[in-house]
Amino acid sequence: REFTQALERFALEPYSKSTRENVLQCCGAENIFTSFGEQNSGLSASSACSVLEKLFQDDEGAVLLTQVIPIVINSLAIEEASVRKVLIESIEYASKCKQTLSRLNDSVYSAVLDRLQDSDIGVVEKATRCLASACESAHGLNEVFKCSPKMREFLSSGNASLRLRQLALFVGIIEASPDAIDLCQAAGSLEALAEDFRGDDLLVKLNSIELLPKLVGKSAEPEFLMLLLKSVEEPMLTQSVVRCVAHVVSLCSSPPADVSQALLGVVKKLLEGDSASQEAALGALVVLTSTYSGSSLLCSNAQLLSSAFEALCSTQHEMRLVFMHLLANIFSNITDENDVSTIIAGLNQVGQCCSEGSAAAQLINYAKQPYEDLRIAVYQVWRALCQTEAGVRFVSLSPSFVNILSDNALEPSKYGKEVKHETSILITRRVCAPETFGASDFEVLQAFAKRGPFLSARAGSTEDTAPKIATTSS
Repeated sequence: REFTQALERFALEPYSKSTRENVLQCCGAENIFTSFGEQNSGLSASSACSVLEKLFQDDEGAVLLTQVIPIVINSLAIEEASVRKVLIESIEYASKCKQTLSRLNDSVYSAVLDRLQDSDIGVVEKATRCLASACESAHGLNEVFKCSPKMREFLSSGNASLRLRQLALFVGIIEASPDAIDLCQAAGSLEALAEDFRGDDLLVKLNSIELLPKLVGKSAEPEFLMLLLKSVEEPMLTQSVVRCVAHVVSLCSSPPADVSQALLGVVKKLLEGDSASQEAALGALVVLTSTYSGSSLLCSNAQLLSSAFEALCSTQHEMRLVFMHLLANIFSNITDENDVSTIIAGLNQVGQCCSEGSAAAQLINYAKQPYEDLRIAVYQVWRALCQTEAGVRFVSLSPSFVNILSDNALEPSKYGKEVKHETSILITRRVCAPETFGASDFEVLQAFAKRGPFLSARAGSTEDTAPKIATTSS
């Protein structure tokens, strides 16, 4: 009884090092853990948590914890979930403490890993965070992955919930230590995902696909990527799968030819489908073209590029927006004059079928829309185009381009004004610009580039310090 009372007092009293020393001398760390497991100890769960926090969650306490590791491991099975959580938090603290991180080995992390099977979701979350945090250090990463046989066991179990928890742990580890992706794959993460995609349970597939982009790195096996692409026939999976594979391919300077062609083939098929499929295809191409290698891959396939360009004539806002992002990516990455000229020629061919009669005029039409996101996306396309002389000649094809670009009163948003101004600077640096635009329009562009993004060209102008935000009703 005196033992329990001493712990209760320690739980309630303000913390100090002296009170910790007193309770350790009175009770002993080993006995304290033993009391938690006694059914009639009289020590409440809240008091037990307070005792553990005061004992172990500072640097000196972390050292103390590592001196009683076997008892700590056994105590992770204590009945009270709140106590299990605090114990795991204490292990996490020790795993980040310079004095103690090297003293924690795979036996400790194996016991924490077992908590992925815990009936309390809060304990599961604490265990996941603890293991991911431990992997921030080279020692912790090595010790945690000594438990990979157990990880594989969890993945191969028939328990879908446990399987998902293990995959979520891999994601947490990769976020904490990006270099761990190969270790996660070696421990079976991709095999488990592949098995999920081969199965018939759509819910399992949807859960797995949320984890997919973070678990599939650029080192993913081509066979796995091909397997993923085969699952795009299920509408609920299409967008995520294609975007994921596009992301992987975009990271590769020399992506596997079979995967690249399969990806482009799937995208082409989606472009031939309904509007939702077309939007998914364009979204995947936006991901693919986020890098130079991805942009080059797309532009090397003239037929697919032409199919994608047909979105220029779309009347749907979302389709237009995604397509503008695609063009901005392409012209940001592809800057060779000949290549840009070829791409623009394809765009012009499609533009002849649009309502405005040309691609340049179609972009002007988009820039007049009441949707801020679409207008800004057009400005970003113009900015990307004006890195090259071919791009400058393209934007000059519309007589109203200079007015729309240089008149700040036409664009309420601060960011939109800034992008337009950056575009004017790029144009004035192009050798061909004076002749392309003519002396009068070129002077307007020079004046805009000089005065900055927020000043109006009108008489008596003042700086626009608080530009208005556009709305669909503006």
